Formats: sequence, structure tokens, C-alpha cells
Amino acid sequence: MENRDLFHIRDVSQLKCTEEQVLQISKGDPEIAAFITSLLTHIEQLNQRIQELERQLGQNSQNSSKPPSSDGFRKPPKNSRQSGGKKGAPLGHKGHTLRMTDQPDHVVIQQLVACPCCYFSLCDVPSTSYERRQVFDLPPQRLEVTEYRTEQKRCPHCLTQSRSEFPATVTAPVQYGERFGAWAVYLTQYQLLPLDRVCKFFFDLLGQRPSEGTLLRLIRFC
Repeated sequence: MENRDLFHIRDVSQLKCTEEQVLQISKGDPEIAAFITSLLTHIEQLNQRIQELERQLGQNSQNSSKPPSSDGFRKPPKNSRQSGGKKGAPLGHKGHTLRMTDQPDHVVIQQLVACPCCYFSLCDVPSTSYERRQVFDLPPQRLEVTEYRTEQKRCPHCLTQSRSEFPATVTAPVQYGERFGAWAVYLTQYQLLPLDRVCKFFFDLLGQRPSEGTLLRLIRFC
């Protein structure tokens, strides 16, 4: 190996010289020879360390005895699709495609009022057939207010003045109902949304913003 060959080596694993080659490169100078030998030894140690680190980085719970918790953010994704299969949902997966209903809540007729060719009026011409398309959407959300009134009557027999009772769940002059409370519990306890975000959600959806204390009372009640 000549001196200039050292500058054309890209793979550090090739930097291996015999004692005679070191003496040839150093031109017999013992200090230079010792320096080259020390340098090559250090490079070899670094190369081994790099290979060991690359081996450790490639380990996970599937190709070693490491526990799954050690995978961290490098957890290998679970592939439920069979190799060589078509793209899409895994085999055996039940789809959730929308299906047309025979009883839609609303029917909108897109009227054909004129012939697109000659512009003759078709307002009085009966339809020969229909083509259907359906849109599934949420209805406009609003709070429904139910007012409970108790009756007050005087008995004509004993002249006692009495009053009927409110339902057991109606305890205040103005309050939120049980379905509203159920949504508060679902959003805070199952979806784990903060109280402030749930209050903003109700305001954006219904135009009515409960306080965080009200949400806590509804949660305790439910």
C-alpha cells in the first residue's frame, strides 16, 4: 500500500496494514510508524463501536429479548394485511359504507323546468323516472326548553289549598336536563376533554355556555 492509497480509501475497514507496510509508509521513521499504528488501531476500535451501536439500534421486541416497552417511539407498526394482497382494508374487516335508506327524512326534487336542447318548458311534463342520491348529515342543533307547571287548587270540600309536585329531577327554576348532563359526562369522562373545552364546545354547538361548576354538578349527578 503506497502513501497516496490511504487517501483513496472510503471504507475504514480497509485501513489494515502489515508492519512492513507501516515501515514503508513511514519511510523507516519509528515515531511516524508508531503514530500510524496507533491511528489505525484507534480507527479499528471506532469501526467496531459503530457496528455495535448500529446493531443495538436495529433491535426491538420482535428480533431480540427486549420487552415491548423498550421500543418507545420506534415501535414497529403492526401490519394486519397479508403480504401480496390488494390495497385497502384487511381481510375480514367489516366495512362501514353508507347504504341508502328507503325512508329518508326529507326529499328534495331537483325540478327540470326546460329542455336543455330546445328550451321548451317541461313544467307540466310528468317525470318518467328518478335518479336518487342521499346525503347523511346532522340536523341543526338547538336546546329544547321544557317548562313544567304545577297546579294549585283549593278543595271545595275541606277548603285545603294544595299544589302538585314537580318531577324529582327538576329541582331548580332553570337547569340543564339529563341528556345534556349525559353529554357532559361523555365528553369529560370518556373523551377526557378539559372542562373549559367542553364549555366552549356547547357554546359553539348550541349557543349556550355552561359554567365549569355546572359541568361538575352534572357529572356528580350522573
